[in-house]
Formats: sequence, structure tokens, C-alpha cells
Amino acid sequence: MTLLEIFLLYVCPTIGSIIATMMYASALHDLRRALWVGDLGVLDPFPFIFAAGCTLGWIIYGYFQWDPFLVAANLPGFFVSLWLNYGAAKLQYYRVFQRRMERNATSSHHHNMVAQQQGEERWDASPPLDSQEEEEEVAAVLGGAVGSSMGDTDDSHPDLLFFVPQETNFFRIMVAWAILATYASWFTTDKQTASTLCGWAVNVNMVFFYGAPLHTIRSVVRTHDSSAIHRPTLSMSLINTSFWMLYGVARTNVVIVAPNAAGFLLGVAQSILCMYYPVRKGRLGAVENGTTRISAPSSIHDMTPQPIAQDVDDFV
Repeated sequence: MTLLEIFLLYVCPTIGSIIATMMYASALHDLRRALWVGDLGVLDPFPFIFAAGCTLGWIIYGYFQWDPFLVAANLPGFFVSLWLNYGAAKLQYYRVFQRRMERNATSSHHHNMVAQQQGEERWDASPPLDSQEEEEEVAAVLGGAVGSSMGDTDDSHPDLLFFVPQETNFFRIMVAWAILATYASWFTTDKQTASTLCGWAVNVNMVFFYGAPLHTIRSVVRTHDSSAIHRPTLSMSLINTSFWMLYGVARTNVVIVAPNAAGFLLGVAQSILCMYYPVRKGRLGAVENGTTRISAPSSIHDMTPQPIAQDVDDFV
């Protein structure tokens, strides 16, 4: 075995495994900050869903191929993607909770104003209530908010009956892979057929994963602002796909080469956009300074700027 073969067959996938984990973990810091702030801001959680599908798919494909590098490269990323999806779901639930609280507070204030005009004694026109009465009123408001986020939603949000969008899409991907893995394991004629089936399925998933940021390109071009493109993930993606392309070529495995080549080209396209359309200072400055919360992606509707904590940097 030549030095070139050793490099392509062992060094490249080893480095690729490390870089792959770094790529999937590149959004951890930003999501951690978003969880503290209480808003996704410009962080797009949509790729997290396909990251979970990609890592699970490569683990299944690596099992059928008896390729330890594929399994090692994606197993840590799978657990990281679980945390990313759960974190994004928390923020979406929090936003639903917030909106319900605001509606209940507005409704309660309006009711009190009407009652006051009618000459009735209300809590805002009388001496402070005892702790029991205060607790009951707070519990009523909180109960309505929790009911909204867990199922008691109004007609304008029927899709939030039990799941927020992040959870709904995540479980769809997981169920699809569970069905495919079961079929490939039990109903295919041989392991090669099962491997091919899972390989092409993970290719489809990879296209969506690497192409997920493409839906932001239109807004980037329109606004001349590339803040929606997550640069740490983009950098890791370019390095990761380069090593896996070399490994796929060495093994003459088109299942490995094709999605990584596509991901590399998409990464180059996004890099060009980042250079051509720099981030506007005002776009991220508000979040960094802790003064204004940027509206989150459109999966939760009608998000408006709100004040946020001033000590974000003390936490991160």
C-alpha cells in the first residue's frame, strides 16, 4: 500500500470524522446564546432537522457497508443534532408561551378597565390583595399560557396543537428512517441491496441538508445582507466535504462522492455570497449589545422585536 493510498483510505476519513463532528457542533454556541436570550434571532433551525436525518442515515449506511469511519464520523453528530433540535423546539414553545401570556395580560387589563368604569372594585383600583388571591390570578394567566403551548391553541394556530414545527419535522425524518431501515434489514434480498437503498436515501437527505441554507439566498440577495448564513457551519462544511470526497474517490463509491461534491459546491456558492454581501453591522449589533431581539424564522409567525437580557455576554 502506497503513502497516497494510506492518506486517502485512512488519513482522509479520520480527519473527516473529526471535522464532521466539529461541523455539526458549530451551531452549539449560537444556540446556547439563543436559549439564554430566549429567541432564535437570525439562527435558522431548519438545517438541524436534516442534520439528524443525515447522521442517522450515514450510521445505517456505514453499518451495511462495514465502514467504521462512516459510523465514527456521524455518531457524535447524531447526538449533537438531537440537542440542537430540542433546543430549537424549546425556543419555539417559549414563543408560543410568550404570545399567550401577552394575550391574557391584554385581555385581563381590558376587563379590569371595563369593570372599573362600571364602578366595580378591581385589583388595580383597590388595596393590594392577599397572597392567596394574587396566586390564583397569576395561576390563571400561567395556566392559559401553558394550555396554549401544550394543546389549547386558538384557531389561528391549529398546527401547534401538540408539536411546534421543529418537533413535527424532526419526527417525520426519524419515522422515515426507521421505516427505511426496517425494510432494508428485513425485506431486501441481500446486504448489498440494502446498502444501496440506504445509500441513495442518505444522498437525498444530504441534498436537503446542504441545500437548506439555499432558501435564505433569495433574502440575502434581496437585502444585501448575508447574516442568515451561519459562517462556522459553512467553514466546517467546506473542509468536511473535501476530505470525504477524496475518501469516496479512493473507494470508488459514488454514494459518498456525490453528496459531498454537491455540498462542496453549495458551500462555495454561499462563500461567494458572504464575500459579496457582508453582514450589516446593525443586523447583529442589536443582539450583541443586548438591546433588541431579532425576529426568528417564519416557522413561528408574527414575531416582533422585544427587549432582551442585558447580561448575555456574562453567560456565554
